[in-house]
Amino acid sequence: MLLKPLDLAWALTAPLPPLDFVLPGLLPGTFGLLVAPGATGKSQLALDIATSLALGRPVAGGLFLSSLPGKVVFLAGEESDRLLAERIRCLLSLDEQGIAALYDNLVLLPMAGESCTLVADDSPTLLYEELRALGDGARLIIVDPLRRMHGGDENNSSEMTAFVVAMESLAKATGAAVMGIHHANRASAADAGSQHAARGSSALVDGARWQLNLSRMDEKMANH
Repeated sequence: MLLKPLDLAWALTAPLPPLDFVLPGLLPGTFGLLVAPGATGKSQLALDIATSLALGRPVAGGLFLSSLPGKVVFLAGEESDRLLAERIRCLLSLDEQGIAALYDNLVLLPMAGESCTLVADDSPTLLYEELRALGDGARLIIVDPLRRMHGGDENNSSEMTAFVVAMESLAKATGAAVMGIHHANRASAADAGSQHAARGSSALVDGARWQLNLSRMDEKMANH
């Protein structure tokens, strides 16, 4: 790889189009995280994000506004065909199930019981190359959960940095935003909104350009 300085004349004078956000704050070509404790519905939210972007409808009933329909690839490391079918039916009305854009834009990859390692020994795997080809031109690629996507130690900063670089390369090569679904650490129970709620090395969250934290609603919050 050759170092390539930024063309300052271009940077300072060329007309630049408005930033095109896939989700609020999440740009194409970048890597982001959805972080939550187990059993909080993070995979279900990720699937709703996927179906909503494929259809061009608001996400989660208005959590994020609608956008133009686009291709979404979802690598579901813990889902079987049967369970994913149940989940997707619950998220779509009968009318939506017949929309052609859904079939054109939504690519679901159930991987339960199979290896879904994208990075091993700090290097991309053959599955990574398949995902890169499949994700070409996508708006969003979702990998769920991150722990199944690499063979490294999630507490090792060097190995997590290598994984982040691989996800950034995937985003750059495909033009998509890449969103990883990741578990929160135990300490985050008292501060679920913290940037460092994610489990493992801080290199993971420090390397991500975007992070959404999901937490359980406690009694005090429910009463408000």
